[in-house]
Order: sequence, then C-alpha cells, then structure tokens
Amino acid sequence: MALPNSNKFPGIPLPVPPVHYFAWLRRLPPAAQRRHDLLLSGMGPEDAAVLAERAGALGPEAFADLAWQARDRIEQPLAELLRLPRAQVRCASAATGALYLAFRALLAPGMRVALEEPAYEPLWVVPESLGAQVVFYRRSLADGRVLDPLPDADLYVASHTHNPTGFPLAPADLEALCAAARRRKCKLLLAAAYLLFLEEDGLPRPLPPELVLTGSLTKTLGLSPLRLGFVACGDPGFAEALQQAYELVEIYPPTAASEIALRVAFDGSLLRRARAHAAALQPLWRRCAAALPRGFAFDPPPAGVHALIRLPAGTDDAAACAAAQRHGVYVVPGSLFRAPGSIRIGCGRPLAEVAAALDVLTAVLRQL
Repeated sequence: MALPNSNKFPGIPLPVPPVHYFAWLRRLPPAAQRRHDLLLSGMGPEDAAVLAERAGALGPEAFADLAWQARDRIEQPLAELLRLPRAQVRCASAATGALYLAFRALLAPGMRVALEEPAYEPLWVVPESLGAQVVFYRRSLADGRVLDPLPDADLYVASHTHNPTGFPLAPADLEALCAAARRRKCKLLLAAAYLLFLEEDGLPRPLPPELVLTGSLTKTLGLSPLRLGFVACGDPGFAEALQQAYELVEIYPPTAASEIALRVAFDGSLLRRARAHAAALQPLWRRCAAALPRGFAFDPPPAGVHALIRLPAGTDDAAACAAAQRHGVYVVPGSLFRAPGSIRIGCGRPLAEVAAALDVLTAVLRQL
C-alpha cells in the first residue's frame, strides 16, 4: 500500500493537504456495523448515560461569554493531571488541534523537521503543509527505540508513547532528542496523546525549555466528544508564540465542553478505568502473540491499548487488512504509518469484544 508524500513541492504550502489515514477511516462502515472492531487506539467512551448523569444540568456559566476565565478554569486541572506548573499548560481543540497550534508556532517555510518513522501521518502532513521539509529517523518496530543517528534539524518530533507500536520513548532516547534540540537551539515536539496510560512517564518536571508536549483527554479518558487537548512547554517565549497561534484559530476554549470536563474528567475514575483496561489487555496480547505462526512478530508494549503486528516478509498489509475485513475484523494497515508489512491493532473496546476480535484476527492471519 503506497503512501505518497502529502506535498510534492517541499517548501510550498498546500491549501488543503490530504491525510490518507483519515480518508481511509471515512470509507469504512460505521462503528456499529463493524463486528470485530480493532481500530480504537484509545479508550472507548464510558456509557453515555452514565457520563450524562455525572455531568448533570449545565448552569449558565457553561453558556456565558467567559473568554479567558474559561481557559483558566480548565487549564488548572489539566496542569494538575499532567503534574505540570499551570503556567506551562495551554488547552487546545483535541490532540489534532494541539499539534497544529504547536507546529504553527514553531515552524516557518523552509525549516527542516526530523521525524520518527514509522509515524502518525499528521506529524509529517502538517509540517509539510506549512512549508517545512521533513526528514526521517527510524524507531524500532519491536520496542520503539531510536535506531538512527539524529539528523540536524530545526525541529525534532517524536511520540510518547509511539504510534503505531505503542512503546514509550526510552529514557536514553528522550535525553538524546532533548540534547539534539539544545545543541541546535530548537525544540523537541513530543506528541503525547497516550501519555496518561503511563504511570511513570519519564518526563522531566517542570518541562525544560526545549521540550513541547501535545496531547488530549481523548485517548486515555475516552472523552472524544469534548475535544479537549493541550500544549505544554517550559519556554515562556514559546508560550507567547503559541498564544498568537491560538488566537488565529480558537481565542478561548468552548465553555460548555470545559464545564462538562470539569465534572467528569478529573476525579481519577476514568484514568483508573483506562489503566486497568490496559493492564487486562496484556494476557490477551500474549495469547495472540503465542498463537501466531512463524514469520509473524508481535511484541506487546508495556502500557496503552494499541500495538503493531509485523507480518511475514513480502506480505501486503492492505491485502491482510482486506482479508480480515471479510471476516468482520477491522485493523489499520501499517503503510498508513510508514510501516509497510504490518498492521496496527487498537483494543479500546470492552475486553470481551477485544478478546473475540483477537481470536478471529489470529485465525485469519494464520491462513495468509
């Protein structure tokens, strides 16, 4: 499955860059029609009725023009959840909005971005759309470690935990990336949508000036409808550039979503649910790995709910996904992450559903 670069003309921004991953997802049947759904790389939403009851009736503050006060109300608990100083945290419109804001504040046309490979597609599409040149360094499919010497760049980008393999960034690799950013007098952007799955995330606190962190409440807490993300950084100068980017697209967060989040997101219950679910996946993943025949490789990551299965050499990942779909199983082709010959599984659905889906997937893969 060939995945072309989103920008055929490096240095020239495109008005609307395509994201092939999202286009592929849009072509799939609705979630309710997917019998065995292994697409969800974060937690599924808690029962909607339960969340609605916990949210309660919203008061007038949810609909008032609170402007900056709305941001203050949501950023304080966000900072506490991330164990960061309040001054280092800014809210954003989900993880995708956070990435765009960070890239917009960090990049100018012609700058050089060093990005991990494999990678989540917006991590190279957005910089290219802003006129940057993207070069790649490899991360291991087996454990997420950085394999290549880091190239010179004006911005370094990595994910923690890694998408698509699910592995956290090793402490030595994090330090090497931070050191490269310090040496080049630039930033390391750490895409951390899955960060809260890690009880010990290995990040320095407070964040050093070279480190920019993005993420959201979606993947771990299952609160996708609220679209609440964050950008964090220890550099006051970057905070001002980020504020200018923020004012171009958002100005201040949606007050109703912020008020709902204040009622349901920060008491610890959703975070405990997510980590318990991830822990319960480990034996299911080990059983799946043990059942795969020779030629396959499945190294389950230590946390989170998504992982990568490597197919036998020469196997077309798009064809493997199509074969799985014929049996009602939906997984993501690794080519969409620049990891051809692999498939990504997302196990955020209820455990019984995940176990059944993994059993069917294993049977399909054994027949390839």
